[in-house]
Amino acid sequence: MEPVLQVDSLSKRFGSIVALERVSFALEAGTILGLIGPNGSGKTTLLNTLNGLYRPDSGEIRYLGRPTRNLRPHQLALLGISRTFQNARVFHTLTVTQNMLVSLVHARVHSAEAQERARQLLTFVGLERYQALPASELSGGQQKLLEFARALMTEPRLVLMDEPFGGVHPEIKALLLERIREAQQERQVSFIIVSHEIPDLLSLARTIICMSYGRIIARGSPQEVSEHPDVIAAYLGHAGGQAQIQTSPSSPVSSSSYFEQAGGHPS
Repeated sequence: MEPVLQVDSLSKRFGSIVALERVSFALEAGTILGLIGPNGSGKTTLLNTLNGLYRPDSGEIRYLGRPTRNLRPHQLALLGISRTFQNARVFHTLTVTQNMLVSLVHARVHSAEAQERARQLLTFVGLERYQALPASELSGGQQKLLEFARALMTEPRLVLMDEPFGGVHPEIKALLLERIREAQQERQVSFIIVSHEIPDLLSLARTIICMSYGRIIARGSPQEVSEHPDVIAAYLGHAGGQAQIQTSPSSPVSSSSYFEQAGGHPS
């Protein structure tokens, strides 16, 4: 089966700084790839290059067999590649529903169909009761849920996620983990997820890539990567030890229970 994404010898420099150096990997359809590494290792640069925000200096990117290295983000979105960011990019003065509809500005989707799709996805992430409110009234964690739901509006085959779990209330994080799994298993969406929340990432991804100084230094199962000496030295910081792996998912949570808490929204 053809991979959903094929990356070959991808390189990117910023002046004298090598941000990506001959990065190569393939992502099979309907799978989750976890991307780890210390700060400055090139993880976000890789997502930005795959997303069309940066153009690589050399190398090839193929999405479903099609070259994409010269396409811009909105063109990639139409092909089926969506993106979320470390700091959720929502339009604070627009309502939650309007934020969802923005993602279809370049797509040919009938208004009634778009409204219904938005309603279903907001229900999927537990935000249906907030659809008429300005996005500014959502907590930081809820804004990440909104951005995730918006990424699914275009019915993507691939979603790139940058630090989706950072600074998020544990119950919202558990819900987000659950919904990512559902999107992968039931909608056959593939994911590349960058995260410093290692236990959560290892519970999601069957394959992990670790980067350091713009290069891939290890790839394999969570167990294989966590035991790799270069990973231990470069990222996990264990001098000859083994990283502790949490392979079980976070505790299940209903899509509404965290909104029941007194004192406002969790972040």
